[in-house]
Amino acid sequence: MKNVRPEILAVRAVNQYRRRDILPYLGLRYYLANQCALRDRWAGDVASHLVISRTKPNYFSALHFKEHPDGKQVEHRQMHLPGPNEAFAEAALLNECSKHTEAFQALPCVFSYRFAPANSPKGIFETYFSGFRERHAAVANACKQNTDGIVIYTDIKRFYPSITTASASDAWSQACNTAKIGEKFRHLGEKILRDQATVAAGIGDCAGILTGPMFSHLIGNLVLRTVDARMNEAMPGGYFRYVDDIILTGQEAQVKDGQARLTELLKAQGLHLHEQGGKGFHMQATEWLTGENDFVDDGRKPNWMTLVSGLKELLVAKADARNELMSAFATQGMRFPMPDYSEAVTESWYLKGLLRRLKYSVARFRARGVTVAGLIHDAVLVRDAYANGLRDQLVGAHQLHGYERKRRIPKLRFFAGRLTYLATPQMLLEFSASLKALPELRLIAQVFKTIATEDATELLQYGINAVQAAAQVLRLTSRPVRCQPTVWQTPEIQGLAILRLNGVTVDTGNGTNSPDDELNRFALWDHGSELMKSEEPFIRELACLHGDDDGCRHASVLDSAFDRDEQLAFDAIAQLQPSSYF
Repeated sequence: MKNVRPEILAVRAVNQYRRRDILPYLGLRYYLANQCALRDRWAGDVASHLVISRTKPNYFSALHFKEHPDGKQVEHRQMHLPGPNEAFAEAALLNECSKHTEAFQALPCVFSYRFAPANSPKGIFETYFSGFRERHAAVANACKQNTDGIVIYTDIKRFYPSITTASASDAWSQACNTAKIGEKFRHLGEKILRDQATVAAGIGDCAGILTGPMFSHLIGNLVLRTVDARMNEAMPGGYFRYVDDIILTGQEAQVKDGQARLTELLKAQGLHLHEQGGKGFHMQATEWLTGENDFVDDGRKPNWMTLVSGLKELLVAKADARNELMSAFATQGMRFPMPDYSEAVTESWYLKGLLRRLKYSVARFRARGVTVAGLIHDAVLVRDAYANGLRDQLVGAHQLHGYERKRRIPKLRFFAGRLTYLATPQMLLEFSASLKALPELRLIAQVFKTIATEDATELLQYGINAVQAAAQVLRLTSRPVRCQPTVWQTPEIQGLAILRLNGVTVDTGNGTNSPDDELNRFALWDHGSELMKSEEPFIRELACLHGDDDGCRHASVLDSAFDRDEQLAFDAIAQLQPSSYF
């Protein structure tokens, strides 16, 4: 069979899960190594049929970092990651739903988990930051219309785990009826909800909807659709939701009445707002407007976006420049993930179009002046600007409260996330000490320290999203990374596997206490053929898709690009966002 280019659903699924979790991403990459599976029809027909007909749910229970209160143990959020076949079927299901906007698209007052444009390969949903920024601007516009009003910021307690199977099933059924969606996709959604309910029944603190699968985000929006509609009617232009975060603005009496109405509407769904004095706060509209331009691009260049854009253009146009690029960045103390696009742009489907465009492409790239030296020059300028920005924003940050603190933390995250790749080890240590003073940024501080010292012992307890954020950088060095916790508990065991999946050489000490669980055995590809018979469906599916012929393939997969439309992934930015899942 001739090589074929992946169709849109394959690229979307890969891009969506790559910025979410490395385990489903790796599983998808192995799954899509089967050329038949690259077709959209496979996702809609074969993968969907396999989910509908399976007899046992297939989710991996992963621990993600939640928070680290002062003087207390790290708290985790339990995620359930779908196997690659479900992840691909899910892409087809959500794509079908996106065609029926009246039934499935979130209302304009909702800024989270909106479907990506039909032909966009970037993912199933729009990115986190685009909706966050639009909501911020919308609230500012509302405040301008009512400058003597107030703003209340609140959120729903334990949103996804509190959604019952009954509420989810009713919302799904109503949306399917409105859209007159095909029976195959209706049944697929029903099957996923039943399987999630089966898993939830064994958790204890989950009413029915799992956190992790992309389908859960659609269900969350559908369950709140009536709430959103009624709140928008009661407070037109004054109600704004991003997943579980809700902002109300208007005259004081109207806003307080709206908050009471919201409480009752949520209660009818078995959901509750946090009590006063928790995560929420209120302020005058004029105070909110002091932060109106917090997320407006200042237009300065070079910046992170121009740097990343130029980097990918060069990697795609001149794949043989990858090693030179990596060496040049390393010389400056920077460590950038640079997937190899050489195979993705030399497949037969690409060559046919390339032959027509080659002379124009080469001329265009030369005209743009995208060179290794130019990228290094820009990277140094961006690093210096972001380092200075982080230092400035850290001044007095630990003393801020309420809205002022809420404004400052995203700015600190912005600079810190990007400096994970740009800063030298010495700079990372400097910033780690300062960031640690802020509980909201303690995780980033630990990632900085881990990268600078090449010691992941303390980081392992934070969860697999935290470890992956550091692993993406640590994997660029050949030196062993120390991993020697006193006790190997579930977070440490999973974190060790994540390092190994990334190809990071680890030093676990004398080895007598090293974990020997199935995930770590899969990461090492130790007796892989035995894992193909695992009792755990997720491990068994990944092991069978990996195959036993070519030895361990995890690191080589992460080093290569699936398609020229696969986005560059920066885990320290995506994985460590507080709303990366909700």
